[in-house]
Amino acid sequence: MKRLLLTGSLIMAAATLSFAGNPKGESKTETPTEAKSTAGQTLQWYIVSYDNPSVYPNGYIKSGSAAILTGDKNDAEQLDECPNGANYDCLRGFASAPSLPTGNAGTDQVKTDVQP
Repeated sequence: MKRLLLTGSLIMAAATLSFAGNPKGESKTETPTEAKSTAGQTLQWYIVSYDNPSVYPNGYIKSGSAAILTGDKNDAEQLDECPNGANYDCLRGFASAPSLPTGNAGTDQVKTDVQP
């Protein structure tokens, strides 16, 4: 009888400790770092120029350009600066101000099918 009582006490203690680190209703799973998204991330958005294709065939942000918006990608898409598309960068978002001029793709882009 003592053995049964001792075994039951040990099981209860182990169960209590295992649940103490994970409160009811909370998951221990972590979000994978590979699946990062810029949705909701505040970026500085710049207009992409294609007027120097020999140096910047994929477009660039000109020297002296100022960010036209500081906000997330949804804010940038609502500016109506670019018709929807997928072929050219119209706006590029950067987490911090880039050194200009730059052909860097930035953290995220708003795309268009019409070359700006």
